[in-house]
Amino acid sequence: MGSNAAEEQHSVCQHATLLIQQTRQGQEEQRNRAFEELAERYIKPLAKKIALKRCFSWQQARDLYKEAPGYIWGKLPQFDSSAGCFCGWCSQVLSNWAIDRGRRAKRERAKFGPYPEQSEMDQLPWEATVRDNKQRPIWEQVSANEALSHRQLEILRKLPVLRRTIACAAAGLVERIPGEVWSAWRQEAELAEDFPPPEIAKYDDPLDRLRLLAEYLGMPFDILRQHWYRARGILRELFRER
Repeated sequence: MGSNAAEEQHSVCQHATLLIQQTRQGQEEQRNRAFEELAERYIKPLAKKIALKRCFSWQQARDLYKEAPGYIWGKLPQFDSSAGCFCGWCSQVLSNWAIDRGRRAKRERAKFGPYPEQSEMDQLPWEATVRDNKQRPIWEQVSANEALSHRQLEILRKLPVLRRTIACAAAGLVERIPGEVWSAWRQEAELAEDFPPPEIAKYDDPLDRLRLLAEYLGMPFDILRQHWYRARGILRELFRER
């Protein structure tokens, strides 16, 4: 490796380490800004390379790319700057995660089978939905107690698995998802068995639920809020009349 390349790599390692230190210190706003920069400059580019290297499908690659920052945030306490550069550590963590995700997806397909074609889904029952749903907040639409239909579960699967589980918890949908399906999603997202925590039932507003989840997961509230806002289009589609 040439001297210029070595100096550049050293500079990258120092900068990444500085950002990590900032995520562990200071005010919440400062920590969030530092992690956002870490994600944009290092985590996302590495996630993209790994997704391409592993020959993922487009959806798998997209999901890994979008969920990588949240996953690395959860693993960040394990990083030791004295043991090596952040980029090398991050690349190894994401690579192992990608392999594990592929195995889990394969097991899920084997257990639950392929999802039905559109012509088959059209024959499945569609629950009655509220009227004027464009004029009502999405969380006000989640009022029925019936289990979600197969078609609605298929719509939810459009979301990356971490965003899917967070959005369902924030929207109060968990009890309406079949237990074995929710368990598979939760395991794929690498969330604990008690996710979401029982205390979430005390809150009616999704943002209050997200604050609880942020504390429970040890993740910045802003990251969970971004997951929620980016999932709302799918949630609206979930309760849109046919």
